[in-house]
Amino acid sequence: MTSIRSIILRLTLTLLAVCLFIEPANANERRLALVIANEDYPVSIGRLNNTHEDAAEIEIALTAAGFEVTRVLDASAAEMETAIADFEIAIDAAAANGEDVIAFFYGSMHGVAADVEGQTRNFLVPANEEITSTGQLIRKGIRIDQIVAGLAATQAKGVIIVSDACRNDIGLSLTKSVGTKGFVPVQGGPGVLLAYATSQGATTPDDGLFAKTLAREISKPGRKASFSMLAALEETARFRSFEGQPFMTSGGLPDWFCFRGCAGDDIEIAERDTDYEDWVRFNATGQEQAYQTYLTLHPDGRYVAEANARIAALSSATPTSSALSRSVAVSAVETQAWDAIPTGSCEAYRSFIERFPDGDRVTDALLRLATRRTLTEEAWTPAERALRLYLFQDGEAVASREQGIAAAQLRADYEAEGLCMGFAATSTYRVKSARAEIVDWDCTQYPSGFVCGGRGNAICDMDVRGTTEREICGGE
Repeated sequence: MTSIRSIILRLTLTLLAVCLFIEPANANERRLALVIANEDYPVSIGRLNNTHEDAAEIEIALTAAGFEVTRVLDASAAEMETAIADFEIAIDAAAANGEDVIAFFYGSMHGVAADVEGQTRNFLVPANEEITSTGQLIRKGIRIDQIVAGLAATQAKGVIIVSDACRNDIGLSLTKSVGTKGFVPVQGGPGVLLAYATSQGATTPDDGLFAKTLAREISKPGRKASFSMLAALEETARFRSFEGQPFMTSGGLPDWFCFRGCAGDDIEIAERDTDYEDWVRFNATGQEQAYQTYLTLHPDGRYVAEANARIAALSSATPTSSALSRSVAVSAVETQAWDAIPTGSCEAYRSFIERFPDGDRVTDALLRLATRRTLTEEAWTPAERALRLYLFQDGEAVASREQGIAAAQLRADYEAEGLCMGFAATSTYRVKSARAEIVDWDCTQYPSGFVCGGRGNAICDMDVRGTTEREICGGE
């Protein structure tokens, strides 16, 4: 069963009244997408937890960007091949109608790289398949290079292929009898961009980070699609190990293709379809409490009948005696835990739902998470900056070299303060203190005494202005 934490991370909503909706810069453009997510695997392979929620996030972002999205869940090999073949046919049919097609393929599931006739090939693993040998993988797996070749052979003007696979090891025999972890780079050819959630020889955590980041970057207006894809990979890389860095290969997408409008395009403001977005997210979890929350948020929504039907189906199972006993036993503890939640703490609500997945207050917690908003606050970070400092021999002569250095040090500290204040002459910095560190003194003896100068650094102790983001759920 999907972990509650991963579910809630997918369910966290931003309930803004409006969003940017950008018409394609190319008026003759048609955007088609195929999203496939598998998580229902036998024990020998290992079930995944977040792929359906990841697919929902990608579907929402692509739909808002003008794509016609087909989503396929827990597909067998035959179902995957059929979906891909239908996708290719739809692309060519639109192109034959004179439309400039942009195609987007997203796959979230197990993935393996294996040797086939002396060459390493990347495979996507269909759902509900027992694969314990290389032969079974070759017969049942879906080769990514064949997906690439098939989509590249269509009449699409641009193709984006995203593999959010290699979620974890497949059984104990992965590294020997089946294949190796991670994917190897595959070139897509002109007009084809390939993005991989993890690097060769590594696996990516089943945590939804890549999908969430990609969906967010797709939704940003005014940027070319290739830049949006690169930004998603770079942001994901910040939270991955060195061995697990995402990567992409690109044959060059059309210059006119931007997910949410290119810079300079006219922007039309339209109401956001939160009914659709909430339904896609809640439905992806398959949880009764999630459907209840949808009904609370959208009592007149388009999916009310379907939500009630899902609730009825889930409620038809008779609770076990152990489940009933547990409900009675934890009620007092649950109440105490609910009362102890700090006001507005999204993380505390997530922890509560993870601790009491069948509790009486789960719906309340979901509703508070559904009101999540991000506050941006000013923050000052301590920093130290060294600036080059040259101190000329100046000032009155003194009796000894030591006295000359001491006098020069006072002048150097004064110069350091001026340098630091000049460097920080914007609202980005504020100087707390300044000092001079002279590394090479140069003193000259005159008949009247010693005069010293030197070279070194002005050390600026300052604060750097920045911002921090803090999430709030349910008011503060």
